[in-house]
Amino acid sequence: MAEKRKLFEEVGATAQVTPQGGLIEGKKGARRGIRAWLVTLFLLVAMM
Repeated sequence: MAEKRKLFEEVGATAQVTPQGGLIEGKKGARRGIRAWLVTLFLLVAMM
């Protein structure tokens, strides 16, 4: 046992690229339409 391994170290794994987090951007794909649909549904439920 020349060297101790870390407790949660992935065996044989290289450094992984982590995806960028953040708020939903309205410029990509259908996210803007989905956001509008969800807001509309919320408003309709709130009016009931």
